[in-house]
Amino acid sequence: MKLLDIDGFAALNGVLGSVQCPGVVVTARLEAYSCKRVSHDKKLAKIIQERAATSPNTVAQQPSPSIMPFPVGFGEDGSFALTPLEYQPSFASDDVSVPLQGDSAEDRAAIVDLITALNVSYSDHDFTDVHPSYFGRETQKSVRAVINNKLSMPSQELRKAGVPDLEAAFWREVDRVVGLKESEFFSYNPPSSESPVESTSWGHFFFVVNKHHEVNKLVLVVLYGVAGDDDVAMEIDDHTFTSAAPQPGPSRVSSSNSLPGLEVDACGSPSRQESYADAIG
Repeated sequence: MKLLDIDGFAALNGVLGSVQCPGVVVTARLEAYSCKRVSHDKKLAKIIQERAATSPNTVAQQPSPSIMPFPVGFGEDGSFALTPLEYQPSFASDDVSVPLQGDSAEDRAAIVDLITALNVSYSDHDFTDVHPSYFGRETQKSVRAVINNKLSMPSQELRKAGVPDLEAAFWREVDRVVGLKESEFFSYNPPSSESPVESTSWGHFFFVVNKHHEVNKLVLVVLYGVAGDDDVAMEIDDHTFTSAAPQPGPSRVSSSNSLPGLEVDACGSPSRQESYADAIG
């Protein structure tokens, strides 16, 4: 799996690198990956296959974070869970998050892709042993609802600074890279002790995956909030800014998808230009 350089994502990551909102600093990051498997990915697939074969009942014995009675995010006790304000599971609805069981070839293939993307994105963590039920199969409707809800505050703040139509630009760039209509949607819902992002008020990890031959890409969306003032943003893990400043290690492939006219300063804040409205239009 290769991390791809997407100019449009870099521009959005610069805008959303740490947006000071009332009472919270909101950060969003987009990363795109080629789903073509390399030797390491194939080894991981073999490990997951063997684990499923030797422990067929393990998943059923594990708690399922995706169907807890709270929305996905960190609860008051510090646990990563679902919160009633953002997500109300209803088993009569098509929008229910369905935990992956790892007991089918389809689930195992998805888990390999999701774990591999996390391992590349967070190179200081190893997600190989993450339990399958920490991943959920989502609908586009539910994922868009959560992301749009969480982007609403930074969007309002950025609009004051002359950055219009943030949500529209966000989804337009995702669609350009992966093709939303043909994609599958997944979430990663770890307990707080296993989350790669620490000290957050809430957090979300989503994956948009299109395995069609002509696309074969995955988009990782990381979105979280940190309570505090302006100084808190600079205390966030350095990984917050790695998409705007590529880190060594993963192979990268260039893409022409871009948002021309948007410049990002060294702190991850956009230089507000009059041409930005044209760039995302």
